[in-house]
Amino acid sequence: MLDEVAPSIESIAREHGAKPLALPPDVDPWRDIRHYATRAIEALDREAATVRADLAVPISALPELARAAAAVAASTGRRVFIFGHAGIGILHVLIPARRADPAEWQAAEAAKDEVVDTAIRLRGAVSGEHGMGLGNRRYAARAFGTGLELMKQIKAVFDPKGILNPGKIWE
Repeated sequence: MLDEVAPSIESIAREHGAKPLALPPDVDPWRDIRHYATRAIEALDREAATVRADLAVPISALPELARAAAAVAASTGRRVFIFGHAGIGILHVLIPARRADPAEWQAAEAAKDEVVDTAIRLRGAVSGEHGMGLGNRRYAARAFGTGLELMKQIKAVFDPKGILNPGKIWE
């Protein structure tokens, strides 16, 4: 099926300014594409690191999330790259910025916040496929609301001594 739709996908992507990503011949693109796409984005500016978000939204909300990311890029002047697993509603959002420039890094973090807020508003999750992680714990209360307290209580049942991942998600 992919061979049937690939030409259409490529045509649409090119119409919107996408560039081809050439991979070495020994690479399985379905397994390794995220790694190579991330490295290609990072190669655009060797001094920049990447502010990233791994977001999950209902598949029907993917176009709105993509439009929101594009709007954030336009309104902030930041480059915002999105790619992911459209068939399961997961998008990776990468925003290059220089850590050595505090204002630039903060602007990239603020851009990420806007995209994350959109994902949450669209009934999505900030955990995507890679778990909540330290970088996303600041979004936990917004993402889970009153459910966050229930999560803490469930963790306490299974980890009454607080020895599993101490100092991580709930602090």
